[in-house]
Amino acid sequence: MHGYGPAVLHLSRQQQKVLATVLLLLVVGWAVKAWRLAETPLRMAPTDQETDAERELRRNR
Repeated sequence: MHGYGPAVLHLSRQQQKVLATVLLLLVVGWAVKAWRLAETPLRMAPTDQETDAERELRRNR
């Protein structure tokens, strides 16, 4: 049993480039997701106060 190392050595140059590109895009995607989650402010919980839009809708009924 040789593990995963020798299997990678038998990939063609084009296959290695495709694999590297896919892995790079995956890592970049994870990094962007982490950055966006860290930069997004938490939304405020709804309050008991009625908004102007809700008040206007209630008046027009």
